[in-house]
Amino acid sequence: LPVVYRFQVLGFVALEASEDFVLRGEQKLFCRLLRESLVNYVHTGMIMERRLQELLGMNYFTRELGNCSNREEVYRRFFELLNALLPISAGVFYLYDEYHRYLEPVSVFSVEGATLLPEGKGISGFVFTKEKPLLVNDMGHQPFLVEYQKDEPFLKDVLLILPLVQDSKRWGVLSLARYDGEYGNFSSDHLYLGRIIAQIVVTVLASKFYYDQLEQNYFATIKVLTQALEAKDSYTRGHSERVLEYVTWIASELNLSSTMIRNLQYAAVLHDIGKIGIDEHIIRKNNRLSNEEYEEIKHHPEIGEKILAPVDFLKDAREYVHYHHERLDGKGYYGKKAGEFPWETTIVVLADIFDALTSDRPY
Repeated sequence: LPVVYRFQVLGFVALEASEDFVLRGEQKLFCRLLRESLVNYVHTGMIMERRLQELLGMNYFTRELGNCSNREEVYRRFFELLNALLPISAGVFYLYDEYHRYLEPVSVFSVEGATLLPEGKGISGFVFTKEKPLLVNDMGHQPFLVEYQKDEPFLKDVLLILPLVQDSKRWGVLSLARYDGEYGNFSSDHLYLGRIIAQIVVTVLASKFYYDQLEQNYFATIKVLTQALEAKDSYTRGHSERVLEYVTWIASELNLSSTMIRNLQYAAVLHDIGKIGIDEHIIRKNNRLSNEEYEEIKHHPEIGEKILAPVDFLKDAREYVHYHHERLDGKGYYGKKAGEFPWETTIVVLADIFDALTSDRPY
């Protein structure tokens, strides 16, 4: 009994009988009902299994994309995550530059020579301006796209182009292709899946974009506050700015993560914030400190840590602030040795010492 749904063979049922067995009316009816039932159940089961796999894949895609620390990581991981959900032969992730009015390839998969695409140029630009997805399973039957294809030769055979639009803001476009029958055609299910993927990408991009803006505003505010503190002392004016510069150089040279670099930058700008609680006479004294004065100034790292304690997003940076006068041999302010304080703190320590040694100080 062949189990067939819309010209697709789902399977067979094979029954063995004696040589003289003959199917009679009721038995033929039973076989027909059995076959029809199997078609319904097997096809439904296949759809449910496929939907379950898509849901699991979508959940993983959403979680991993959302866990990216910044937009650059989103671009870097996008096609790796997409191929597990919607396999393709080639693809380009374009981001729209509103100022220059062009699409910029920020991530590519199996495409060489992807270039900037002026708005409206190429198939991607055409879809971007129309703000509606495009599914093409045979480019040979779409002559109106030939002219657009000249700007994007990688878009051939089977295409799925998805504009990235949310609340009238245009973020970019995802241009996907399958070659020579690889992975088959795109179906209406793939179009539906693609729409969901596009919305997930737009949501993640928007959250990262606004978070970056917020973080930049925080950072600018912190720098202004630090500059206001240093303005009282001509000898330390610009010190935190220079320490920030040195810390950024060192951390970048070590290829640290963007999150760690950002925390170190916060610490660099804020490392001396605790001096706000130290007698100004001690800070500006133009000769050697007495033992009592030295003991007092040793409190400024912990004062700084307490000032920053209520700010949750500075929880890593405040540790670096707290220990920025420690030494690996244990001869720092609090006697902590290597391994007893975060190793990243030594980057701030080195930058702070270098600037102190190369600046004119009253002492």
